[in-house]
Amino acid sequence: YEAADRVGEWLVKLRRVAFLVATGSRWVKLGRRRVWIKYNVRAWTRALSAAAPPIPVIVEIHLDQMWDAQDVVFAAIQRRNFPAEIEEIRRKNINNPDSRKELLIKSSALLKLNPFMDAQGVVRVGSRLAKAKMPNEKKYPAILPRKDENVRAWIRYNHTRELHAGPLHTLNMT
Repeated sequence: YEAADRVGEWLVKLRRVAFLVATGSRWVKLGRRRVWIKYNVRAWTRALSAAAPPIPVIVEIHLDQMWDAQDVVFAAIQRRNFPAEIEEIRRKNINNPDSRKELLIKSSALLKLNPFMDAQGVVRVGSRLAKAKMPNEKKYPAILPRKDENVRAWIRYNHTRELHAGPLHTLNMT
């Protein structure tokens, strides 16, 4: 994620992280992919610097790898912006959406959102839609900070993907 942090456009950033995820899955079992990426970020940072030429696409990137990359980016954004809350969620093992009011940091902006951490390490909103027949990403949206530049890039990308729809439609589609 840090290697792609300097890139402004969301899709370019996501493709770089997906490339790293896809490359990692080649060498390491699926469950160890994130650990492998973590240890090799320094080498990739040098390779992906602004002065370096663009990475040739050696590995075919699939849609599920793009979703994995999006989860990696979201988790990194959350770690940067909500470190105390994430530490308490991990310490208390709040990992299902039915956990009510277990976050005890009273000054936290996440307190009212009933946060929990999913299996991919993304902090999500616990909602009343638990029994709804819809994907978990829609039932339990990821909690993202308002003023992060990466989040703004993601919203801009979705805004243009939806043919410059209005703000409510864009936020509903993200």
